[in-house]
Amino acid sequence: MTLVEWVRAAVRDMGTQKEAAQKTGIAYATLQRVLAGESALTLDRISKIAAAATGEPKAVLDRYLTTGIARDQDEHTPAAVPPSSGAMSVEAMDHGDDGRGHGVSPPPVRFVPLHDVTVSAGGGVNAVEAAEAVENLGFPEAWLRNKFGDVSGLRIVKVKGDSMTPTLNDDDLVMFDINRRQPVDGIFVLRVNDQLMVKRVHFPSTRRLLITSDNRDYERFDRMVDLEREDAVDLIGRVVWAGKSL
Repeated sequence: MTLVEWVRAAVRDMGTQKEAAQKTGIAYATLQRVLAGESALTLDRISKIAAAATGEPKAVLDRYLTTGIARDQDEHTPAAVPPSSGAMSVEAMDHGDDGRGHGVSPPPVRFVPLHDVTVSAGGGVNAVEAAEAVENLGFPEAWLRNKFGDVSGLRIVKVKGDSMTPTLNDDDLVMFDINRRQPVDGIFVLRVNDQLMVKRVHFPSTRRLLITSDNRDYERFDRMVDLEREDAVDLIGRVVWAGKSL
């Protein structure tokens, strides 16, 4: 059985999905979306399900959280139910098929480290570049590679504040690539005066950049930087994707 199948088995052993939601502390609607493939099965959710699970499913999930292995023959087993364009019904997922009687398996998942954008520049920059993370989020690997090519430099941070609204709002997630630091106009995670932030950057020339906020209430904080004269600004990586609540 795959990790996702063990998760389904653990949920079934808890009774109804509403009972499982109460036992795990995961919102009922969220649990439904996870089982339907509409929401990622993050490590935090796996931990909550494992804590409430019993018997063999609990042993398998606990082993996965410790070793990253869900079954003896696997070197790595995906730790998420990735979002799909055609989500299957909960009943079909529970029976391990695509709703037409065909067996299905989740596609390979790639973990992307999640960092805190509010950390200070010293430790924050080191944490990003060393790939240290407070959590890892799973995405379909084929989707990531199709969208971004090389995925080794992808990182995720949470936006704090409203300086980039309406493009990015407070608590939005942004994925950026530490391997993309070329002087091309776009949104970047960058260090400015020992603070990590997410800003729009324009390059009037290869030696000069203009740091701006999409929220024009912050226009007074716009800044032109001469890269040959100042070392207080470092581009950490270009933002390539954003996730937000509607």
